Amino acid sequence: MDVFSPPDGTDICGLNAAQVLSAYRKGTLSPIEVTEAALERAEAVNGELNAFTFIDRDRARNEARRSEARWGSGAPLSDIDGIPTTIKDIVWVEGWSVRCGSRTTTASPCERDAPSVERLRRSGAIFIGQTTTPEFGWKAVTDSPLFGVTRNAWDPSMTAGGSSGGAAVAAAVGAGSLHLGSDGGGSIRIPASFNGIVGHKPSFGRVPAHPPSAFGTVAHIGPMARSVGDAEAMLEAMSGRDLRDWAQGRRHFTKIGEAAGGLYGDADRILVNSPCRTRRQGSGIECGGCGSANGGVGSDRRAGRIAFH
Repeated sequence: MDVFSPPDGTDICGLNAAQVLSAYRKGTLSPIEVTEAALERAEAVNGELNAFTFIDRDRARNEARRSEARWGSGAPLSDIDGIPTTIKDIVWVEGWSVRCGSRTTTASPCERDAPSVERLRRSGAIFIGQTTTPEFGWKAVTDSPLFGVTRNAWDPSMTAGGSSGGAAVAAAVGAGSLHLGSDGGGSIRIPASFNGIVGHKPSFGRVPAHPPSAFGTVAHIGPMARSVGDAEAMLEAMSGRDLRDWAQGRRHFTKIGEAAGGLYGDADRILVNSPCRTRRQGSGIECGGCGSANGGVGSDRRAGRIAFH
């Protein structure tokens, strides 16, 4: 397989979370099959693109078996139960070493999950691995003295952006459907745009953050995915009050699905130039939304649509 070929609807890794959940309900796919496909994709691309600090095969397979049992008994935990998920190497995951891309940090495993991770775990998300970050997430490219350089999913000679570059690349190549990033000054949005995926920095306080970021209250935890719907489902699962986040305060956020039009207004009409919706054509990329072929960045807002090129 050409590791840079875009995943599509004939490929398990090209399915969005809603399609996977539909297949789970029908019994045409299982969490074990989907997790294995995501693990295989992660392993296939990591040597060239360096999106992962490590891939947690055994734990992911155990979680997939438990998810399959829940679906088999008709009792899934949520709308993301059984969906392969990655976590940036800056957010605590119980049992994982969180190094923040730095040789100065300890390799001792975390004793508990960060609030956002805990909420995803309670929702049945399957954690397949940890994605790369520059040292302490401080810049807009993803390289670190500990794990090296992360390459762009479309062109490995180019940068993936940062600091959530590993998450963006993993999303773009189909190594999981849901990807947790963090954003202070563009660390979700920059790599999302560089790799043609959806990245969202939520409103302050929507997603609890702990331990506190060195960037203070400007740093938010947010979702990254290949579709708006997947980002919306992930954000809904992570959102809520957690007293460990002392800056969160008391506030009410409308549920995403109850807001007018969802995450980005007319969400089902937004066309995003992700690898699921595009194909290479010559030296450019043809957008599956508007048919233009170029390598630049632009937007088409006709009829309320947005297409990134």
